[in-house]
Amino acid sequence: MAIPQIQPGSQEDLQRWFQQQLEASPVQFDEKSLNYEGNTPYDILYYRLQDKAARHWQENYGFVPTPGQLYKAFFGAQFACFHNGHKNPRRWQRKIQCWLTFITVSLRGH
Repeated sequence: MAIPQIQPGSQEDLQRWFQQQLEASPVQFDEKSLNYEGNTPYDILYYRLQDKAARHWQENYGFVPTPGQLYKAFFGAQFACFHNGHKNPRRWQRKIQCWLTFITVSLRGH
């Protein structure tokens, strides 16, 4: 079975780019309790990678992905990293779900 090619500049390419960045980063989403202040090393990495991806896409493909595309690609990459390399993905999935719920509520302002 042939592996489908990923089109440069596509959503899949963006997710792959984030996955490579996350795998190369020393920052890990560890076993500690979630911090809702948005200033953990993981949160800072998230914001830096969002900016870096936007600049990279602008320079290489002539456009900046929408915030929704960046968000979806980052968390798709995060899920892939956990799915591929962590011992207990269900525990991580619960933590990510809690964090995503918090972000969603924060963005809505409720």
